[in-house]
Amino acid sequence: MKLRTLILWVVLITLFTGFYQYFSRAPGSAGYEAPGNAGGWTGWPALALLLFAGFFVFFFVRNRRWVAMHDLGVSYLFAGQPERAKPQFELVVRKAATNLHRALSQYNLGMTLVALGDAQAALQALEAVEKKGSLKVAPAYHVPLPNYLALCCALLGDLPAAKRWLALGDERRGDRPVNFSLLPEMIILCRDGHPAAASNLPYTRWRDAETLSVRQFKILKLVEGLALHLENPGANQARILQALGAATPMDEALLKSLVAHWPELRTFLDQQRFGAIAA
Repeated sequence: MKLRTLILWVVLITLFTGFYQYFSRAPGSAGYEAPGNAGGWTGWPALALLLFAGFFVFFFVRNRRWVAMHDLGVSYLFAGQPERAKPQFELVVRKAATNLHRALSQYNLGMTLVALGDAQAALQALEAVEKKGSLKVAPAYHVPLPNYLALCCALLGDLPAAKRWLALGDERRGDRPVNFSLLPEMIILCRDGHPAAASNLPYTRWRDAETLSVRQFKILKLVEGLALHLENPGANQARILQALGAATPMDEALLKSLVAHWPELRTFLDQQRFGAIAA
């Protein structure tokens, strides 16, 4: 029997017992309290207390369960195991009891899909969170959200949408020191015909580069290699190989997802025999 079902049964049995004891008393019997008598802790006050205690226990245990499941998913994600985090966050989304919990679950599911390279599914998940606006009370999640939406759009090749999300991200960030726009901005520059600016960006904003996850850093290095190739393939060959070397080993599923919507990246990696380097 699931814990949630067990708790519901406990609450129902408690309520049934309280109602039965109250309404089964006959006038003159032991414990009978005439209507209007407010003395003692019998009758409706006791029933109300039982009701409150039952629901308090139910919601407290349910909240603790959600926190434990959510934290497990986060631990998988931070350990570089998004394939394990994905089903965990899908479960957490279903178990969420409040709008905030549901938004946090959906946000982390979207971040997991980004890590897996599934930009289309990540875009859908994160757009739903942004539309509902439930994360406004949690700036740590609400502020960088447009930048991750920009990243999804940039990977999918929708540059106008990526630029709009990027602008909203800059506006929302304000004067906060941490900037999450490096990777989407770099991809936009590379795909929009500005390879020199794209290849220089990680070095002019090296502090932002240090905040990237391992998978995001490897994506950055792939984009850097492509940008150097587009800028000057002959003169930059040594730097290209260095960038691609820093991107290995690359998860095969992630690599396939990245090149699925970026033919230019696929052609470049084929030319550089990136699979052979990764092996």
